[in-house]
Amino acid sequence: MQDLLKLYYNIPIQMKHFGYFVYLHEQYYLYQLSDSYAFLNVYHYYQYIIHKCHLPGYVIIKNNQNDWFSNNCVLLKYISKVFSYEIYLENFLMPIPLTKIAISDIKEQWIHKIDQTAKNIAAYDENSKVYIYYYLGMAENSIEILNYLLQINKYASLPLCLSLVSPINNDVLELLNPCNYMISSRMRHLMILMQSELLTLKQLSHILDNQFYDVYEIIYLYAHSLYPGHFFDDILNNRNIYSYFQNIHSQNLFLLGIYKTLSLYVSLPKIHWINDENML
Repeated sequence: MQDLLKLYYNIPIQMKHFGYFVYLHEQYYLYQLSDSYAFLNVYHYYQYIIHKCHLPGYVIIKNNQNDWFSNNCVLLKYISKVFSYEIYLENFLMPIPLTKIAISDIKEQWIHKIDQTAKNIAAYDENSKVYIYYYLGMAENSIEILNYLLQINKYASLPLCLSLVSPINNDVLELLNPCNYMISSRMRHLMILMQSELLTLKQLSHILDNQFYDVYEIIYLYAHSLYPGHFFDDILNNRNIYSYFQNIHSQNLFLLGIYKTLSLYVSLPKIHWINDENML
């Protein structure tokens, strides 16, 4: 990997890790692909949306063989321009022209991850197990909300957009990086923006007031707020999970805020422990 930039791009820099670097005062990002087809699919929509934002964003740098990929890696260059977060939200939250994702399919994915996480509990100490069971309980509540939706309409589905894969730093280089995106529901994108502290509840209300979101999407956003998917991912990938335990109180306050905000738009299914007495 250390000679990849020099070998394929004539850039005399040796890198020990993939990621951001600066060369000749320009910002680059070297990314290792796990699925080139999935990346190209995302990048196709990314180019269209970033253009609607009046931004160049990241462009792919072809290698010296005129190919986009080099040993399953892609090199992107960030072209800086004045950035408007409001325009970003307006365009990145617009549905893309793909078949909607069925809530029943999301439910199956969530249940599978819950089951996989439960199988890994034995590897943790007793104190950690208590917290893991707590998060598993939250996930069960999220499944109940999906069941509530499916009782209303067993064919309920959600429009798709480009969604952040996981929380990011408050940095325009990360926010506009196509490697940080996947095709998923726009409610997932809203939730990850909030988890990244890039979107407040007040801003969420403004979005719900000014863009169209149907009842299924808003109730699904509530379910997604309860589903600890990133926590489960860290367990399944043997990452450190102790930071989650230190943030439970602030997380509960966040859930209470989500509940109060979304309740202004739809009637949410009741969960007994989400109230002032238990949450604070």
